[in-house]
Amino acid sequence: MEPVLSIVKHGFPVNDPILFGGVNLLMHTAATCGANELNQVMTLDPDVTARDNMGRTALHFACRSGNLETFQVLVNNDRTDLDAVTNAGVTPLMMAIESGKIEVVAECLNNNLNPFLRDALDRSAMEYTLHFRNILGNDMRELINAAKTQWMAQTDETDRTG
Repeated sequence: MEPVLSIVKHGFPVNDPILFGGVNLLMHTAATCGANELNQVMTLDPDVTARDNMGRTALHFACRSGNLETFQVLVNNDRTDLDAVTNAGVTPLMMAIESGKIEVVAECLNNNLNPFLRDALDRSAMEYTLHFRNILGNDMRELINAAKTQWMAQTDETDRTG
């Protein structure tokens, strides 16, 4: 990570792609590093809303990789769009479910990522849980159902559907 930060500090634009598909330094760090490294990148003032060619943000990368540390850094940034959708309508919550990391899914729900949104194939977060019935003795469907019940009690329909 040190060489990359040095290159950026010496003029390489922090928001420019570093990998194929438009993946920038923030996205790559969110997926592959820890909170310390991500916080170092954050000192360079990257655009946390930047998207790769598929419409993914750094939060999508943290969630898909099941990286709880970088998820927490990003979710605590006021500029992070918690319910950003990819070109296919996939949300960070859906990607967290695909990671199979129940701790990340729970943190998504605790931070109010919307469990009602649907992707381009009309699948909700609940449909993404079909392959994750028993993770560390927990059923992701139960987590999603509990979050949906809480959302129903605390929000109106426009908050649930985006």
